[in-house]
Amino acid sequence: MSGHEDFEPYLRLTKNGMTAGREQVYNFLKVDGPRTPGAQVKCKDLNKLIFGDAGRRENVGCSNIQFVSRGGNMQCVQCGHEQDKFYLRAGSYIETHEVPPDT
Repeated sequence: MSGHEDFEPYLRLTKNGMTAGREQVYNFLKVDGPRTPGAQVKCKDLNKLIFGDAGRRENVGCSNIQFVSRGGNMQCVQCGHEQDKFYLRAGSYIETHEVPPDT
């Protein structure tokens, strides 16, 4: 047994540069194993990961992978779709690590 059977995938926010307006840019990475660096998550795929089946029914977002922290939300820099940090922190379907504080 490898000991990885009980690993739960999670999302991790990583810093990735700045916007032209000097806002910190973040990427969501989905980590599927203890030794994997994670795969970048597109804006349109976040609802599915965060809300499970309920999120699958919503067709929102775009193919962008960059987000900024605005108040209580993470906002896509391309289409403006917002993910509420409350739901990211709640971790109902997938846990999210390193969510920036509300500003």
